[in-house]
Amino acid sequence: MSLLAIDKGGDISSIPSYLGVDEDVQKYLINNFEILRENIRAFGNEKVMNALSSLEGAIYSSTSDLREYFSVVLKSTLYLGEVIEDQLKPVITTTLPRKQEEIKTQ
Repeated sequence: MSLLAIDKGGDISSIPSYLGVDEDVQKYLINNFEILRENIRAFGNEKVMNALSSLEGAIYSSTSDLREYFSVVLKSTLYLGEVIEDQLKPVITTTLPRKQEEIKTQ
């Protein structure tokens, strides 16, 4: 939503009203990230925790270039989602039957 506002020349300060919050967007991201981090720690493996750390770095990074900031946050969020999806998907192992060897008769 923030990227669209920036690309269309909109005012980013109007985004909190769309979200229904009283704080700015970065504080909103930080607060929701802290909740997400605690929930993910309950089930996350090392790969998920690494992706979560990259999202944390993106959220706490500099906001001098807002377009770049929101782009990096979006990419990190999508990456975290992919990693979580890989962990939660069912593991299906299929073993293909081997060809029977010809039985030699004596």
